[in-house]
Amino acid sequence: WQQASYTPAAIDLMWLLMSGDFFTVWQEGAAYYRQQLAAKLGPRFDPDLWQEMVEVACLVEVLTKGVFHALFAATSEDEGFRNHMKQSVATYSDLVRNAAKWL
Repeated sequence: WQQASYTPAAIDLMWLLMSGDFFTVWQEGAAYYRQQLAAKLGPRFDPDLWQEMVEVACLVEVLTKGVFHALFAATSEDEGFRNHMKQSVATYSDLVRNAAKWL
């Protein structure tokens, strides 16, 4: 609860989907959540706002975790882990580029 705050639900959703084993399927999870939310909200669902919130929420996750992935990509003595971290840094870089348009 150290980071509990009043924020859009997309922040919590991306925290969950971009953690651990979910990271490999986060986009599918986000698409499923979007589908369910759109069905529940009907005409009140704003797809443009949804996209903005998801991309900015991804940026929040990058800022939270990406620095450690970059550190481990550069310093880990385990080559397999180092390469895994390098791949996640590449993915994070793409997420930052996607979110930059909203800043």
